[in-house]
Amino acid sequence: MPEIPSILEGMRAADLIDLLLVASLFFIVLTWVRSAQSGSAARRLMALVVIYALVYLAADLFDLYLAQRVLGVLFFVLMIALVVVFQSDIRRLLDRLGSLGARRSPAAAPRNSPVHLLTEAAAHLAEERIGALIAIRGSEPWESHLQGGIDLNGKLSRPLLYSIFNPESPGHDGAVLIEGDRLTRFAVHLPLARRTPPVSRSGGTRHAAGLGLAEECDAFVIVVSEERGTISVAERGELTEVSSAAELRERLEGFWEAHYEPRRTGRRGWRTRRTIETGTISLGLAALVWFLFVYSADTAFRTYQVPVEVRNLPPDWKLNTDRVPSVRVTVSGSEPAFDRLDPSAMVVSVDLSRPQAGTNELAITDENLSLPSGLQLVTTEPSVLRVEAVPQRRLVIPVQVRMEQPLPPGDSIRVEPGSVEVLVPASGRTTPSSIPTEPVSPSILAEQGRLQVPLVLPEGAQLAPGIDSQVEVQLMRSGAARIPSQATPAPP
Repeated sequence: MPEIPSILEGMRAADLIDLLLVASLFFIVLTWVRSAQSGSAARRLMALVVIYALVYLAADLFDLYLAQRVLGVLFFVLMIALVVVFQSDIRRLLDRLGSLGARRSPAAAPRNSPVHLLTEAAAHLAEERIGALIAIRGSEPWESHLQGGIDLNGKLSRPLLYSIFNPESPGHDGAVLIEGDRLTRFAVHLPLARRTPPVSRSGGTRHAAGLGLAEECDAFVIVVSEERGTISVAERGELTEVSSAAELRERLEGFWEAHYEPRRTGRRGWRTRRTIETGTISLGLAALVWFLFVYSADTAFRTYQVPVEVRNLPPDWKLNTDRVPSVRVTVSGSEPAFDRLDPSAMVVSVDLSRPQAGTNELAITDENLSLPSGLQLVTTEPSVLRVEAVPQRRLVIPVQVRMEQPLPPGDSIRVEPGSVEVLVPASGRTTPSSIPTEPVSPSILAEQGRLQVPLVLPEGAQLAPGIDSQVEVQLMRSGAARIPSQATPAPP
């Protein structure tokens, strides 16, 4: 088992960013599942995901080919099951993303005024056995879940609530909608819950309606039972009965701070026990996945045949070879580090900006080979590269046009340029007197008038940088202006 210091020493900055990114993804998923409205189905599906991960790890560890193939197919089935089970929660998540930055923070009324009014009104209605359904908007949109209702947009007050829920009132069976300190609509029909809440089995649909809205969005719903004179609260997909008006007030204050006082909530929300637990679990899962799939305590060794690139050779020098031989390099590192290596892009780059005449010995080190982080150069074969460098002289030598046959009497040729700059070995004993061209056919030259003809460089000579390897030969007819040129018949 590798020690923690060795693990941290092998981590890159990119690995840390990768780990935090995956931990954030786990945090979002776990938070979503813990607040999911699918109840036991969500827990069973999460258990299935854990079992799937364990079986996949075992199959990968013991090279179980068939199991890996089957698990690969089941992965897509699992993705479809996630979409089916959490379809409503996915819709809620999209609604929440769409409502970011749209939180309402009504500050016209004192902080506790709406909470105080709603608590006293609910307690009074419960004492009088008058049924009531009060929905308080959260941060998420809820229009698509509501039906009917009558617009009011009145100032929230106890008399207004009592008059709406009066059994003689036409709209007393519906729900009232609260946004901040305003009562916006009444006699509204809410969606019914997908499962019957236990507290509503004695009869009535108010509890099912309150839970139904809490399943679809983050609204806070107060339900007063006219049969039993009790108060229930629907929030985050759960319906619970409160034991007293004080408990209702506490629940309301928590909701109000979360949705209508974002400044205080911004510091408090991140410190809740639930959030800390989810963050710790997410970071632990990300670290476990990184350790299992990314980190490798075993060091691998691999050997590659790598080409050599000679750079910065002065223009007045040349290598006494057409091709620099490649070298064999052995590299060590972890398997994930080798995954980031492209062998086809590897090259040993040596600097020859200060050559010496004759053999130059160039030691090959890790500075000559660019490797991704996590990989080290172990050995090279050969460890020292030997190349022959030859100094050269610059000379301007006239061009000599070689003709396959003599020109007709009176005709001549013109060549541009008449001379070229070449590089020849500085130690050479002889200097070429001219640079010949490839043989030129007089008939073709007479037909076209001018030709581009390649130069034929003597052994050991090369053109200076920027000099064209072809010259232009033009036929000058009898009677035309004569320009001296060198034209010799090509040897038979």
